[in-house]
Amino acid sequence: MKLTEKIKKEILEQAKEEAPNECCGLIALVKGDLEYFPCGNISAFPTESFALDGYETVEDNSDEIIGLVHSHPNHSVEFSEVDKSACEESELIWFIVDPVSELWNYYDPCGISHKLGIT
Repeated sequence: MKLTEKIKKEILEQAKEEAPNECCGLIALVKGDLEYFPCGNISAFPTESFALDGYETVEDNSDEIIGLVHSHPNHSVEFSEVDKSACEESELIWFIVDPVSELWNYYDPCGISHKLGIT
């Protein structure tokens, strides 16, 4: 899946606004177009992890959820083993962005990680 410049900009703005906390959101299809839905991070430790709030709202307002996004404002865009496991379980493509370096990474739920030098 290729993110549009508009979606990348929305995600990066959210990540910068919410730093030093991790931000999170969902990418969904709405009438055939990709849209980004920022969600709340309700983690007890938001600078270290995320717990997404708003899945049901996005599900109710889209045709299909196809991706999950979160930021790593305090460490690299590498996927932790916890991230990989949760990605596989969700069966969604996961994206990570670092709001400082503006580097991206994504992980397919088939076990493949891809580093992206998107700025």
